Amino acid sequence: RPLEQDPLPPWLLKKYIQFARKTVHPRLTRAAAQVLQEFYLSLRRKQGDDDTTPITTRQLEAMIRLAQARAKIDLRELVSREDAQDVVDLMKESLYDVCTD
Repeated sequence: RPLEQDPLPPWLLKKYIQFARKTVHPRLTRAAAQVLQEFYLSLRRKQGDDDTTPITTRQLEAMIRLAQARAKIDLRELVSREDAQDVVDLMKESLYDVCTD
């Protein structure tokens, strides 16, 4: 059973987000960039196999922004391999949902 916690009061959540926006500007580590690049390239290779959702550099840019946001919410200046893997997992779910709808 997950640890139960009270939700943050809205005023505190707002201050936390403001603080993160102003002070944290995450950069990709080599490991994170490699995870995102490998996934992006695998999507591009699969794109040629059949009629799938077009994969463009916009998807890569979006994955980078999501990974940076993932690090930012933890107030970290570096995007970790785990952040990038979380984004890859999210993209896989998203693409699976698009393909099955």
